[in-house]
Amino acid sequence: MQRCSAFRITEGGCTEYFRVDGLGALLKAAQYVQRYQQEKGPFAEKLRGREQISADTFERMALDRFSSPNRGTEVFDINCDKQEFSAVRFLFGWVSYRMGDVSDVLQQSSCGDTYDWEERQTQVADLLVGREISSAGHLSAEDMSLAEEIREMDGHLLNFYLETNSNVEAALGTHVCIAGDDNALNIYANYDMASGQVCDMLEAVLLRADGGEEFLEYRLNAVEKAALLWKMKDYCQQQTGLSLQEYSAQRMAEEMAASAGELAGPWAGNGDVNRQREGREALPARSTLFAPVRRFVGAFPPGGIPAPPGHRNRPVAACVPRVRRELGDRRAAGTRGRRGKEKGAG
Repeated sequence: MQRCSAFRITEGGCTEYFRVDGLGALLKAAQYVQRYQQEKGPFAEKLRGREQISADTFERMALDRFSSPNRGTEVFDINCDKQEFSAVRFLFGWVSYRMGDVSDVLQQSSCGDTYDWEERQTQVADLLVGREISSAGHLSAEDMSLAEEIREMDGHLLNFYLETNSNVEAALGTHVCIAGDDNALNIYANYDMASGQVCDMLEAVLLRADGGEEFLEYRLNAVEKAALLWKMKDYCQQQTGLSLQEYSAQRMAEEMAASAGELAGPWAGNGDVNRQREGREALPARSTLFAPVRRFVGAFPPGGIPAPPGHRNRPVAACVPRVRRELGDRRAAGTRGRRGKEKGAG
């Protein structure tokens, strides 16, 4: 079995992707970090035998690492600008540490009497336990806790409510989990029933203590989507007794039946109307007078067109605030309300 590692290196505002063949596990990556901090020069120069790859190839390798217990491939995200070190774990997703902690742990492991590679690998992993940090772009399955009922939206989406925690907040750039912050945060994830895929964006509504609202989005990467899909499948089975695929098929069938009924209703009524005309000239079978009328869907929330949100106090990585008119209209009739603070309190 060929072993290799994939690296995403961000340094000086630029991001590059590399593949390195050979033994690459956590211990080797930690050695690269230590060498980078002890020596001068770009991080990429520490990767001997590196081969440049595309961003798509990196995402595929990261997804394979999440989905497969095969440890032949390891995937790391090194952000030298933020001094963050992240790795992908099987069925867990991303886990992040400070680069300084990784270097310190490697130094501690080298003080022992053993030179066995696998044993030192285990020592490094054990010493890193408890040093995990929150990092935008590196959510794990553990960060994604679902709650409340599963809702259908737009006839093709299942909408899930995510409980707020500090790691999710780090991604969104909010602070409702901090003591003394009176704001609340509602976070939603959507599943496309037709494609069987998690939608790219998390949608969030920041409910301010002064009554204002701010709509936020967070783009999920391939590993985060895979971790969220795994959690959605488990939650759907618990809540409905059906697999996510079975539940989606059932809801889509119901939606198609309801749509067919709406279309058939007006045509079926033509005969009764024609009989009521008592011999007068019959209306044509598809008279426009009886064409089905779509229900009006409000484009804006009550109060008219919302004003664009003001500038944020600080930039947020991977999070783009913008007006979500249709999202506000959908949530206005819901029952979830200000759930972010209560759910995040634990």
